Amino acid sequence: MNLGDKLKAANEARALEKSTAEIRAREENRQKYEANARIIRNFITAAIETISGNIENGITVKAVTIPDGDPFNTYKWKGDMIDGFSDTYHPNYSSLQAFFDWASENGLIGKFQYQHDGVGIKSWYVATVTPKG
Repeated sequence: MNLGDKLKAANEARALEKSTAEIRAREENRQKYEANARIIRNFITAAIETISGNIENGITVKAVTIPDGDPFNTYKWKGDMIDGFSDTYHPNYSSLQAFFDWASENGLIGKFQYQHDGVGIKSWYVATVTPKG
């Protein structure tokens, strides 16, 4: 094997390693996305069950606090969201929009409302509903 053949073989080996690393990275990103989507879907399902149960049992609807941090990243949200999830760039937009879709299908207006402690220390979002009309 001459030097040209050795160099070509080395370049092909490096390209294969890079390709393998890129494939691995894409797969890890896909798995993280799916795990985050599952966390959000589980939260949305629990919120819907809690709110539905309150309404069905004649109990005053209590707002459900939305978790902080990954994968919700509420610190990036801007203001109240009424009748739709407004952050269309959120990686899990469709999973969060499902709450508003459910509310609309059931004669309700879904809301993600910004709340705070009044002294600038803590803020959070809650999921709640009001009747349409």
